[in-house]
Amino acid sequence: LIGAVVTLIKLVIAAIGNTSTDPGAIYPAAYPDVIGVSAIDQTGSFDAAVSVQSVSVDLSAPGTRVVNPADGVGAKTYETTSGTSISSAMVSGVAALVKSRFPTLDAKQLIERLKVTAIDKGTPGRDRLYGWGIVDPVGALTKDVPGANGSPSAKAADATSKDAGADSDGGTGTTNKALIGVAIAGGFVVVVTVMAVSLIGLSRRRRRFPPG
Repeated sequence: LIGAVVTLIKLVIAAIGNTSTDPGAIYPAAYPDVIGVSAIDQTGSFDAAVSVQSVSVDLSAPGTRVVNPADGVGAKTYETTSGTSISSAMVSGVAALVKSRFPTLDAKQLIERLKVTAIDKGTPGRDRLYGWGIVDPVGALTKDVPGANGSPSAKAADATSKDAGADSDGGTGTTNKALIGVAIAGGFVVVVTVMAVSLIGLSRRRRRFPPG
């Protein structure tokens, strides 16, 4: 099943598992062709109270006390939630933004871009806590990655041109760069529902635990 899914949509990103409910990496994140995501806390450190660790971890992202929309019960409109499902949704958002900026990238190139631009933490290189590192949205969108640069979309190229012009006119390009962070936050919201619902549902149906 997962092979067919990967063949169809090319890229699957999933939560690695939560320590409160999972003794090890869960499927589909444990499959070799799936990007497994662990959780870090507000300090940027692996959160062992939230996330399991595994050789299947590829990337990490914030997953501790993240503010998100509540279920609408009572007067609450927002709440804080912890879990690797939150982390995987964030990585999915970054992947969507990268694909939007570089539409010619294939799945392997997109994954390579996310890995190479990730912020390495823990043991140098890949490890069981952070994988290749903490996903870096700005780095993934702007850094030069040989073999995974692709061709920017027309809108992205136009924005880059305008940004350079603004810099020469008085430094407002710096402000434009800072707004990338705001755009990223918006991208997370758009992608969270589709990716989280589908992957959480699949993982709960196939919750078997591999060694490691």
